[in-house]
Amino acid sequence: MQVHLVPTIFGIFIHDNKGEIILHHVIYPDVSLAVTVTSKIMEGHIVTPLQDLLKQAQSEGFESVIVENQHVARAIEELGTVAVVIDEQSRDIKMFRSMLDDILVREKIVEDRTRVSTFRHDVALRIARSRISEASKSPDLLVKHAIDAIGEIDKNINILSMRLREWFSIFRPSLTRLVEDHNQFAQVIKTINKGGTTKEDLLKIGFADMIAEKISTSFETDMGAPLTGEDLIPLTQLADMVNNLVETRQRMEEYVSRLMQTVAPNITALVGPLVGARLISMAGSLLDLSRKTSSTIQVLGAEKALFRSLKTGTAPPKHGLIFQVPELYSAPYWQRGKIARALAGKISIAAKIDAFSGRDAGQMLRDAFEKRVKEIRTQNPNPPPPKPTASIQGRQGRQRSGRSRRGKYGRRRPSKR
Repeated sequence: MQVHLVPTIFGIFIHDNKGEIILHHVIYPDVSLAVTVTSKIMEGHIVTPLQDLLKQAQSEGFESVIVENQHVARAIEELGTVAVVIDEQSRDIKMFRSMLDDILVREKIVEDRTRVSTFRHDVALRIARSRISEASKSPDLLVKHAIDAIGEIDKNINILSMRLREWFSIFRPSLTRLVEDHNQFAQVIKTINKGGTTKEDLLKIGFADMIAEKISTSFETDMGAPLTGEDLIPLTQLADMVNNLVETRQRMEEYVSRLMQTVAPNITALVGPLVGARLISMAGSLLDLSRKTSSTIQVLGAEKALFRSLKTGTAPPKHGLIFQVPELYSAPYWQRGKIARALAGKISIAAKIDAFSGRDAGQMLRDAFEKRVKEIRTQNPNPPPPKPTASIQGRQGRQRSGRSRRGKYGRRRPSKR
């Protein structure tokens, strides 16, 4: 005899084709137990109430049970007590679920329909809270926020540094040309505020000997407005902000590196922690990144260029965010497309391993990628021949159109005008 098994938040029920309950294990009114049992059964885990009920069904001589969920069927198959049949569109189960409120009251499992609604609301609320709590603990969510914070810190550093450079160029215009690093530029201003303008003071900041000499000389020969102590106070405060942001960024980088070693060690070994974290952030999560094709990963971050190419017919982008990988940006332009395809394929494999397997294959993927890069460099040492220019194409087009105007015996056809 075939029976139907229906797990609900009120309990687990086995009923016949007429919707009559044959066996049941009631969970009501324990809300915590209902949340635990429902969640585990829906995820395909075996719980004690389900195990006890199936033993009863086996002792009653039922041949098989019909269920509507693959995860529940998998859990019953693992127990091996009775045979299981999956019917996702079972009319008997749908009918039983639609009449469940009346059945619970009629069988005196629940006192009345108001308590049915209240219990269902409480269980649904508890399940929603637990799911949100689990999602908030996701470590790749922390990676996404941390790497986005680094991007915003970079924007602030650039904005404040540009303002600082333009402001200070009124007094020392050549310093902007001599010092390119924003952090060092801010440190020079702070050193000037402390009265240090000699070469030895600049060497302490970390400048090379020749650069320190040039900067020190420029303080004496530079043409600009006279720099007073009153002018230096706001400039030093702005320089402090730039230095603090740089230090915050460095600490944030260390935090992301530690997180990435835990969340995605294979991606980290392949492309580094920051590029890997940006890929996860752009995809949405590690799971989303693992589901993307390698061709999508290759142009991730180059969406504007891709859609412009689709709209105007220009050449599509060969790479997006992965251009920050040294093997790619240091390669000649004619090799970048092939290297980008090879790298995107390896990232796709690494993301799938990090998301579903967790085994350590990062170094193997890195070695395979470096081997492929060497092959590409060996096979394509020279740039391709230049494509025909527009003028040559136009001349060829006119020649072809001229031949087409000639008739069958080589005579030129008369013009329509």
